[in-house]
Amino acid sequence: MTRDVNGLVAVIRQPTRRLAGLVARSFVDAGIDLIEITMTTPGALDIIEECSATGARVGAGTVLDVSQAAAALDAGATFLVSPVTDADVLAVAREAGLDYVGGAATPGEVHAALRIGVRVIKIFPIDVMGGADYLRTLRGPFPQLRSVVSGGVHIADFGNYLDAGAEGICVGSELLDKDALADGDLARQTQHAAALRQRYEDIVAARAAPAGGQP
Repeated sequence: MTRDVNGLVAVIRQPTRRLAGLVARSFVDAGIDLIEITMTTPGALDIIEECSATGARVGAGTVLDVSQAAAALDAGATFLVSPVTDADVLAVAREAGLDYVGGAATPGEVHAALRIGVRVIKIFPIDVMGGADYLRTLRGPFPQLRSVVSGGVHIADFGNYLDAGAEGICVGSELLDKDALADGDLARQTQHAAALRQRYEDIVAARAAPAGGQP
């Protein structure tokens, strides 16, 4: 049975295996529940395997075909994410009993993804398409849309996206302390990621609290 991808999704897309490994370790140590390692990252499969061994829920991103999907699952990925929707990749995920988050940008693409049974759709690139307002517009004709937003998402936007109906928020660069990474300082990078995770959780908690603080 699939487990939906929702919440804060920490995305790793780095130019080197060393940096990607450091970032992945920091996300695990920061207590982030969902980590997406893009297949365009050097050593992606090795990093997926290493993170999976820690008990973290790790997925593969930028999965474009069946061979990538199969390799990611063999490495221990527990969900697959694509910038587009691919029926063959969806079939691989379904056979493995895992979640597939197919990508869509336009109403036509959202409709096509829903028709083949994608449960959660990644709206990408959300910033270019209009941000939270665009997601609200999509939910007019598609009230059943369950979405993860990705592409240029900033901390300041978290609340707006949640209010617009997003179930998951993909974040990459804002989870990184660039100076800490340049210094190879795992502790400082972990502290930065943990602080961002806490800010997200505080925003979610504030929206779940009854109005006026009454039980």
